[in-house]
Amino acid sequence: MSNIPQEAVVAQRKVVDKFNVNKYPFYQMHTQMRHGFTIDGTWHLNGVDVRPEFIGKIPKKFDFDVIMFLDIDALPLNDKAIDLYVQQAYDGALVGNIQRTNHIQNGEHTFVAPSAMAISVSTFLTIGKPSAIETSRSDVCEEYTWLAEKKGIKVIKYMPLRFEGKPAESDSWALATGMPHYGRQTTFGDTERETFWHNFQSVHPGQHEKFMAKCEELLNNGEINGKQIDVQQQASS
Repeated sequence: MSNIPQEAVVAQRKVVDKFNVNKYPFYQMHTQMRHGFTIDGTWHLNGVDVRPEFIGKIPKKFDFDVIMFLDIDALPLNDKAIDLYVQQAYDGALVGNIQRTNHIQNGEHTFVAPSAMAISVSTFLTIGKPSAIETSRSDVCEEYTWLAEKKGIKVIKYMPLRFEGKPAESDSWALATGMPHYGRQTTFGDTERETFWHNFQSVHPGQHEKFMAKCEELLNNGEINGKQIDVQQQASS
């Protein structure tokens, strides 16, 4: 959105370009829509109709078998991370960083969050092509996990391995009982590898500098080869 400094957009693009070893097409969406609406709009760009108000307004621009969502303040940590998530999604799983929204009372349900999430078109259709919009039981995209679990789709949730900063409102955020906590600047992965880093609450004071420092840590010199699309359509719920 327009509150994201352009240097952060450029820096993320450079990091993704560095670690995108298979050169999957990478698009950064400039949007004034809420998070869930933008995700729904991305499906329309790939020819999958999710919301009726977008039909005829967002023309098809892609034709991909797998879609991976990456928040503007999330970064791959190595040259295996993107390919790992995409391949697991291609094999039929819903895969990505685990999250729990603590203000929603839904039985400590954890879900694959769109900070770094991959899903195939086939799997998305199998779970009923749900909207990513928040519901009474779900945060953005959490319905994907609810429906995948109901359908027996494999759900791969990469855990927080560590975090560097406390959230603004607490010492940390809890997942389900017995699971690790997470916070700002969380590194996700499993026992074999680190995958993605997410700078939660990135628009808070001081967080932009931490994001830029992480990009600098990960970067080498190189040209930018990604693409950018402007998605400015407005929608209402």
